[in-house]
Amino acid sequence: MWVIFAIAFAVSAYFIYCASHRKNWARIVLLILTLATVVMYLAWLPEWGDEPWWSTVLFCVTAIMDIVALFWLFYGEGGKWYAAHT
Repeated sequence: MWVIFAIAFAVSAYFIYCASHRKNWARIVLLILTLATVVMYLAWLPEWGDEPWWSTVLFCVTAIMDIVALFWLFYGEGGKWYAAHT
């Protein structure tokens, strides 16, 4: 389990690193992965009581932070920063 966690963390860190270096494909991959994660969570909602309340709160807070970060990558100053590179 720890190996899978480490690989997932490393892949995510790599995409964030590439996005920070103006790789447009990386921000699109981050968008797709974030949307897929949220959709899968909503499609297979855990039943109440299966998980502790803080697990659901942690997922929601993380998902909101990811969505806000992606919004900043595609709009406003972040969008201008990517547009200036192309």
